[in-house]
Amino acid sequence: MDVAVGQWKKQAVPHHGYQRYGTIFDREVEWEKKRAVWKKK
Repeated sequence: MDVAVGQWKKQAVPHHGYQRYGTIFDREVEWEKKRAVWKKK
């Protein structure tokens, strides 16, 4: 899963909010940062 998340972070397109999922699914990112990214639209 970590490899897939890394690829997502590098290759996700900027439109439709796809890039934020790289942060949301990253196991190393703290929940507070994930919440902040999730709320952005």
